[in-house]
Amino acid sequence: MQQVATRRRSQPPPARFMFEALIDPYRQPARHWLELLESEIAPEIVRAEEPELVIWSSIWPDRPDAVIRFDIEAVGNSTMLRWTLFLDDPIPPEAEVVRMRKRLNTLINANLRFNFGQYVGSLPHYLVSTRPIGSALSLNAARAAGQLVSSMRNAVRR
Repeated sequence: MQQVATRRRSQPPPARFMFEALIDPYRQPARHWLELLESEIAPEIVRAEEPELVIWSSIWPDRPDAVIRFDIEAVGNSTMLRWTLFLDDPIPPEAEVVRMRKRLNTLINANLRFNFGQYVGSLPHYLVSTRPIGSALSLNAARAAGQLVSSMRNAVRR
């Protein structure tokens, strides 16, 4: 088994909440963050050591050998989270590894992060929801609005 991708980022919640979110992504019905594509399957917990380690089985049926390891480190009232993707030989072409890495980044460093109230671009967390609620924007609309704000700032700077 070879490490093919890894990312380390801070996450807003304390480590115990991050651990709970990783071992049971559907625990809070109103706050689903593990939005899988049709070509993906829900992971199983291979190993869990509270609150510092979670290992998932593959989310890709065509790569059942994939393992995703989460190292959870408490940093004050927040968490430093590292995910690492491991694959057996044969390692797929670089483009496929990049696709898998980007997908994990979206799930962990976007969806999960936004679920815990991180900002999307310049939008405060109370405008972001993974589902439309009242006046809250959907996650995709919030991302688009954040990109629009960023492009407007860039245009003003020119």
